[in-house]
Amino acid sequence: MRGGGMGIRIAAIALPALALAAAMTGCGEDDNEQVWDDGARLYIGSAFGSDTALAWSPTGNVLIYTSTAEGNPNLYAYNGIGEPVRVSGTAYDESVGPNGCWTASLNPGLIAFSVVIGDTTASLRTRPGNLGAISTLLTDSSRLLRHPSWSPDADILVFARRGGDVADPTWDLCTAEYEEGSLLSPQILVEEFGHDLLRPSYSEDGELILHQRFDGSQHDIWVVNADGSDPRPVVQGSSDDVHPCWAPYQGWFVFSSDRDGDYEVYAAAVDGDTLIRVTDDPADDLYPAWNPESPDIVFSADRSSDRYDIYYISEPDLPTN
Repeated sequence: MRGGGMGIRIAAIALPALALAAAMTGCGEDDNEQVWDDGARLYIGSAFGSDTALAWSPTGNVLIYTSTAEGNPNLYAYNGIGEPVRVSGTAYDESVGPNGCWTASLNPGLIAFSVVIGDTTASLRTRPGNLGAISTLLTDSSRLLRHPSWSPDADILVFARRGGDVADPTWDLCTAEYEEGSLLSPQILVEEFGHDLLRPSYSEDGELILHQRFDGSQHDIWVVNADGSDPRPVVQGSSDDVHPCWAPYQGWFVFSSDRDGDYEVYAAAVDGDTLIRVTDDPADDLYPAWNPESPDIVFSADRSSDRYDIYYISEPDLPTN
């Protein structure tokens, strides 16, 4: 049963006391803080950079995101209390996939993230939730790797990999078995000539993989069975639909779309035609991440400046039938 707000709760994942305390607060509410017309509030922002590519820990008490606050796009963790802590701090471009990038079946769990080192070189790495040693699982010097996400049993990573064919440098979906701190040889799950497949993540039951698909003119939201069969659209049209992330409710997900003129956050179900608008503001609202334990959704937006800060808004009421 989900809680009624983002109040204090005890983390199920071990975290260092200095940076990510065991007792966490979530977004909370401050009577003095600004509330936008759609009900959104500022969660955290930086005066020196943009904060994007959001994902929650399995217990919903730590937010993982990419920030350029200190120059390079590095990975940070924020628990709603103190200052954000760098999860990794290379001189390269770091990011995670959507919810699912942090294992739910292990304690303290492993955060999977990508590091883009150059135009053609990238690696997939992990760091424990207690900020222990970083491990490199896979490095590819000819193909970029992005958006790693764990299967529910944490025995497989799904990720996006840019093709090695110079004539078709598009992104495929790949999987690799995880075994004792290493990845076995990646296998192509879905490839479509001329199409980019990005930001994959497993459903809670492990049966579906939600992802973003670009056909050369627009982005849509698709799912595919975990074995790579039956790829099919779940949200499509003349708009750009991007940044899908599973909800904590079976079959539901959240995403961003410019179908109403600018990017707003929407919720939808895999099996159904229901589309619920969550945000309503002239700024662009991107990278939504639905908290797995509290009824809130965070997202990145340029509402206050030309930088992207992180905001939160109450989850929508979902149909009961």
